[in-house]
Amino acid sequence: MKILTSDEVRRLESEAIKKHELSTLILMQRAGFSVAQFCLLHFKFDSVCVMCGKGNNGGDGFVAAAGLPRWARRSKWWCWRAESVN
Repeated sequence: MKILTSDEVRRLESEAIKKHELSTLILMQRAGFSVAQFCLLHFKFDSVCVMCGKGNNGGDGFVAAAGLPRWARRSKWWCWRAESVN
């Protein structure tokens, strides 16, 4: 598995949007679905907790969280954002 830097991810997302005429919404849905699918294939669980931040990956997390409750007896998700400090 290759771990990408945030700059590499941004570049690849930009290329996918231009080359394959994909929207950022479609990319987010595919990423979130892939996370949920990976979890379902590799883990057994009765409950799931998904914690999402306000950044770009937060949307991916919400998509994953939406798909997982069907297979878990209990599910929770949270979104948080840090308050800016001036």
